[in-house]
Formats: sequence, structure tokens, C-alpha cells
Amino acid sequence: MIEAGRIYVHFGTFGTACLDTKTGQVLWQRRDLNCNHDEGPGSSPVLFGDLIIITLDGSDVQYLAALNKYTGETVWRTDRSTKWPKEKDIRVAFGTPLIVDLNGKPQLITTGAKAAIAYDPNTGEELWKVRYLGWSNSSRPITEEGLVFINTGFMIPQLWAVRLDGRGDISDSHIAWKCEKDVPKMSSPLVHAGLIYMVSDDGVLSCLEAGTGKLLCRERIGGKYMSSPVYAGGRIYFSNYNGKTTIIKPGRTFELLAVNQLDDGFMASPAVVGSSLIMRSKNYLYRIEKSGKK
Repeated sequence: MIEAGRIYVHFGTFGTACLDTKTGQVLWQRRDLNCNHDEGPGSSPVLFGDLIIITLDGSDVQYLAALNKYTGETVWRTDRSTKWPKEKDIRVAFGTPLIVDLNGKPQLITTGAKAAIAYDPNTGEELWKVRYLGWSNSSRPITEEGLVFINTGFMIPQLWAVRLDGRGDISDSHIAWKCEKDVPKMSSPLVHAGLIYMVSDDGVLSCLEAGTGKLLCRERIGGKYMSSPVYAGGRIYFSNYNGKTTIIKPGRTFELLAVNQLDDGFMASPAVVGSSLIMRSKNYLYRIEKSGKK
């Protein structure tokens, strides 16, 4: 994560640090925020005011920590309140938090194993919880129309729409709708203009109404997917393992605009920088933009 003059990096139990973007100097670092990731770390930090907030959901310990972004010192730390099963390997998650505002009050929403939990990002206080069966969550929550959309993770992922105004355990009271078919295990959904777009691990693209969960279109675009779709310049891009990028026009019906092929290995999601797409495959880093622009 980057802001003016500073870049923040988080490698889970292997370390968290802040660097000067001009000199590369390490301004601070921490190597004492530990957990057993099993498959390696996967979550990213988020910034909130003067805090950098990280999640560490390992098979041994599961918690969140907020660090002072100027010094790296711990401001608060909160353990997950989840009631865990005996098997430790289904306690692991790799999710990146989302911060939303509800009537002027911020919520830090995280998808951990067995439950999605919202916290007060100022203090780490737990606000609400939604229980489910999944784990190894990597899909990031998204929000629209007073709802947050949560992927329940492995083994059979579902997309749940949760109302944001609850307190305590809201598993039985605040679920607005559920999608149980062709939900990805790894990539995150995309919301744009009241519509949700997602692609399953085996290449089925779905478009849903955000407010109701109504399925508007479902189309097989082929390939295996881990990276998340992105919206840029009036188009939506889906990149797969084999280097194919499918580009569609946003809308309630499926409209294919283009299919492009590069080398294989797209697992990371594209980044949008101005009029450019930055894309990383297994062997190359690409910058793609319209010819004639710099």
C-alpha cells in the first residue's frame, strides 16, 4: 500500500515495514507479529487515518493488529472471537479487510475462517459477526446499497449479501440474499453501478443485481481464474491462468468486446494507473495502454 512519500509492505509472519518512496530507506519494520500461515501469507494491509491495519489468520493464532503508521508501534490488537473446530488447518484465512462508512461511523469488515467480522477500526472493538462453514478465504468484501458482499470461502463458496446495521451475531437476522452457484473460491467480485460481476475458478462469468441478488446473465468465458476482475475506461477485464483476458461492456446483458492473449500465468489482479493497465504474468510485467498515449 502506498501514499505520498511512504510505501507499506506486509508479508504476514515474515515482517511488516514502511519505506521511503524516494530513497528506499526502511523507516520502521516489525517481525514479531506472527502466525502459522500453512500455505504462506496472502492478506494485504489497509490504511485508516494514522493506522495501518493487518490481519493474521493462521492455524495457530488468529488476530488483527493496528500499527501507528509513523512508528510501527501497536495501537490495538484483537483476537478473533470465533469458536474453532478441532482441526487447525480450517482456521486459516488470507483476506484483506474493507473499511466502510455507515452513517458517519466506520466499520472494518474482515473475512476470516468460519466467520466474517466487523470491527471499529479506531479501537478494534467487535461490532458484528456472520458465521459460515468456509475457510481459506481470500476474496475481498465489496459494498453497495447499504450491503456488504462476503465470499464464504472453501470448500463450496457462496456469496452472501449482509446488511451493515447489525450488532452482535447477525447470522440469522441480517442476510439479505445468498448466491450459491458459480462463486469463485479465490478471486474477488466487482461491483459497478449497482451490478456485481464475478468469475468462478473454472471460468463462468456471472452478473447479479446488487440489491436483490437476481441473476442477470451467466456466460462461460473459459479458463482457470485466480485474479479478480477490474473496471477501467468503461470496460471490465477478466484475466486467467493461461494469459487470456476477456473484456466485456458493463451492463445487464453479456456483451463481449475483445479477447486478448499474452503469456501464461495471470494470478495477480491487474492494476489501473491513469490510462494504463499494469499486468503481471508468471514471467513478465506488462504496461498496456492505447497506442499513441504516453
